[in-house]
Amino acid sequence: LQMLDCDLQAALLAELAANQVELLLKTAIQRIVRGQGGTRGHPVLIVELDGRELHCDCFLSATGRSGAVEGVNLEAVGVKLGRGKMIQVDENQYTGVGQIYAVGDCAGGNLATLGQAQAVRAVRKMFGSGMYTLKDKEAKPYIVWTIPEVAWVGLNEQEAQQKELDFGVVRMDYHRAVRGIVSGEEGFLKMIYDRPHGRVLGVHICGVQAGELINFGADAINNGTTIFDMLQFVF
Repeated sequence: LQMLDCDLQAALLAELAANQVELLLKTAIQRIVRGQGGTRGHPVLIVELDGRELHCDCFLSATGRSGAVEGVNLEAVGVKLGRGKMIQVDENQYTGVGQIYAVGDCAGGNLATLGQAQAVRAVRKMFGSGMYTLKDKEAKPYIVWTIPEVAWVGLNEQEAQQKELDFGVVRMDYHRAVRGIVSGEEGFLKMIYDRPHGRVLGVHICGVQAGELINFGADAINNGTTIFDMLQFVF
């Protein structure tokens, strides 16, 4: 998850280590073969790496997505496919052909929340009065349903450094906020801000309800909220 802020990455790595999950980064897989003694219900797999072998009963390859459109014959009706066999659509998820709309994984909506938002756009276009505003906001929030949840919107610390911005970083653990003291929940909130004007550039959250709280971060970025405005907020 290279798109995550460095602190979110560190938090997830620490959680995996605490749960005795072994991570082998930058490790090439040579091949996967069936081991002896395996059955259909209890397979035995041998994963051959550089210099070692791993024995397991399941192997999941999560190296990206492609549209599952084979056999649908979309090209015959004029629907265009793009990179990764994704269906090409406009801002309302319309393919440009008849009454065919596409949402979700096959149209690039590879997150549950993104696919849902695409579906809302398509339905409003198909069945609505037409009197709605389609606005692509500058910053869109994202969430990964790990345990704990992580969510983010806007710039992360690495991106701010690469852009050579004059920025500041504020981080607060849940247990330092009144609600966190009462609930005992673990997690933290991190904010990247523009030093000259105090404008919020990025918000990153790890912990319970990160997926809900991040929407306030998105509003702060899109509305030009500053850290001075946030001094009036109640947490």
